[in-house]
Amino acid sequence: MEAAAAVIGLIHPTCKAALKIHEIIKSVKHSQSNLSRLQTRIEALSSCLTLLGDECKERRRAHLLKSEDEHFTCIRNIIENCRTSLETLADRLNKIESKPSGFSRNLRMAWDLAFSRDDVQQASEEISHYTSVLNLSLSTLSLAQTLEAKQPHTEIIGRVQYVARRLRVEVEVSQCDTSLPGPGYVAIGGQEINNPIFARTIQQWNRSAVSLAEEVLLEGNQDLRISRPRVHGSIPRGSISGERSEPQEQEPSFNPQLQLYKYKRTVEIVELLRVGELFENATQHLQDAVSIRKLLAEAGKKEFNELEQQDLDEQLADLNIMCETEVGTAKARRILEALNHQCDMQQPIDLGRSSRLHHKLGKLLFDGRYLLGACGHLQTAIELRLQEDPRDRERIMETYELLRHVQGLRGSHAEFLATKDWVEEEIGPVEDSPHNEFDAALFWAHKKGFHEAALDDMNLPKFDVCDSQKRPLLFAAIADGDMEVGVLEQIIQYYQNLELTDSNGETPLMAAVTAGHVSAVRLLLESGADSDFKDKHGRHILYKCQTEEVAEEIFTATSNRRLSVTAEASRLRRASTARLDISPVQSRASDTSLSSIDINSRDFYGKTALYHACEKGNKDVVSVLLQSFKADTEICGPRKCTPLMAAIQAQSNVRNGGTPGSQAAFIKKKVDIIRMLVAHGADRKVPSSTLRSAGVAHVEIKKILESKVGPQGSTNTLSSIAASASSGVVEEGWQMVARNDARHTGLAA
Repeated sequence: MEAAAAVIGLIHPTCKAALKIHEIIKSVKHSQSNLSRLQTRIEALSSCLTLLGDECKERRRAHLLKSEDEHFTCIRNIIENCRTSLETLADRLNKIESKPSGFSRNLRMAWDLAFSRDDVQQASEEISHYTSVLNLSLSTLSLAQTLEAKQPHTEIIGRVQYVARRLRVEVEVSQCDTSLPGPGYVAIGGQEINNPIFARTIQQWNRSAVSLAEEVLLEGNQDLRISRPRVHGSIPRGSISGERSEPQEQEPSFNPQLQLYKYKRTVEIVELLRVGELFENATQHLQDAVSIRKLLAEAGKKEFNELEQQDLDEQLADLNIMCETEVGTAKARRILEALNHQCDMQQPIDLGRSSRLHHKLGKLLFDGRYLLGACGHLQTAIELRLQEDPRDRERIMETYELLRHVQGLRGSHAEFLATKDWVEEEIGPVEDSPHNEFDAALFWAHKKGFHEAALDDMNLPKFDVCDSQKRPLLFAAIADGDMEVGVLEQIIQYYQNLELTDSNGETPLMAAVTAGHVSAVRLLLESGADSDFKDKHGRHILYKCQTEEVAEEIFTATSNRRLSVTAEASRLRRASTARLDISPVQSRASDTSLSSIDINSRDFYGKTALYHACEKGNKDVVSVLLQSFKADTEICGPRKCTPLMAAIQAQSNVRNGGTPGSQAAFIKKKVDIIRMLVAHGADRKVPSSTLRSAGVAHVEIKKILESKVGPQGSTNTLSSIAASASSGVVEEGWQMVARNDARHTGLAA
């Protein structure tokens, strides 16, 4: 029996392995074209890397900023690493292609593919990471050129802000303990880098990019720049980018007068970096300023009283919060807790400072989902603000509204109602800021026949109701094009079930997308609506898109690395209104995702969203699906028809009032779609019968398919993308190449 059980136990894994081998052999059927396509992209990316390397060499002949030189060194290292991964891919593919023909060839190729899968996958992942960083480098490379172009300082600040935001969103580098082995946590686009060598390279690149942004920001300021000409070849590079040191070299002696001026200039630099959104650098400079200030006090140059130190510490906490990192938030919390303790111990208490600090700490705890602690500090802040003479009603209301919001999330009915009674007794009648919109929303609901909509015992609206025809209120609100955005926002935020469906199996989000209601789409996604929900045909919201604006809004909302506070608050409100406390939510890094939508999923008819848009001739949506969502151009639909074939066969809807003019416009859109698909690597081999079905456009389409761009996108095409990208014109080329490499490697493997 035991032997029989052992044999039976082998059946399932054996069958599973057999199915896997069958899948591999099936993939070999089209392996030659897949491998050829992948090698074409490897050559194209190699050309792109050469162009970028040449651009770096050209810039290095100029009079560089110190950080610019360091940044070029990091980019050169990344390019070399990327080349190594490309060579690994090419080597594996060459070995696979050298097998003999016939069934034995297919079987041996399948065997090789199975055993080379890990190597190919690792190389593909590395290339994807490398090209993502190089794509960012296209933005950082242009920073110093803004100085040479003598652009206004406001333009320079705007450019630095743009780069700083991209670095914060797309690159995550944890501040690790240097005494421990390993580089710490490093992620690109939300995907962790597991290779420690590459992770360190990214850390160095990120530091050099931020340093370059800081130096450009300072050099662009008339009062803070280091005056020197930026001319080609007039000063040896060594005097700019290199610095020699001697053994046992010591710092210059402490000069109180010089350090006092240094302190003042450092404070100016901190403010400029804050405006440029280089918050971590501003934090470091402010810490330096605090250290200098303490040394000046010890030297007797200028007394460093407790009040001044508290002001600097509070600024330091504010900057740490702006960094939006776990380490920065933890530092800010420690600083604010210490400052609150110091203020509470002082006699008499500085009411203005203490109430401000309690409010900041309460808001920080609320953002971290520590709702009970947030309530305590916000309540203390109100108590202190009510003691001020004269009272600042605006500041009281600011804390009052936040406190009531937190109490509402905790489901504390008594505290929620009592807080209003208490504050009204102290300062007179108060009107909660959302109530005007509540009133407008309730008035609209009653006017439209939703008579059950009302305020509950916590003075919060109840919008989850239907009219006499069983139509949910939210669907009616989305369909009303005249409704103000603020009113619609209140309805969505306080709607309990955002995933309810109508008779067609569509959610409110789907209805908003179909109607082209951009504001409703944004508000629903911000409030946590499921973007990947599928209707009864198996289609998500991208199938419903009719306009470029809606498609871009969906991409923006679903590509955020962190969920918005609004979305988290809305989910908490819908999830529970009875818990006395809410423990901190799981780290938001776990929700990291470039897009929550599976762009390449198929509906029940076998069509992807890209196939559907090509079939309908929707050029604008096709453009967004290719450029932003990176949709796969080779996933077939019904009858093994690719999106390119669907676009060729697309026909204008003449029966529904089509005119000759509209037909001509449709044909132009069809041709434009085909050009876009070809530019994004679509396989241009189509049956002659498909080409003949193109009608009057078949001649022009045939020229596109037979043009000298090269099979499945040429090196020349991608090189031109890289060339324009190096000038800061196009920044999508690198990601496109990386996506195609990874995609077709997956097909081959």
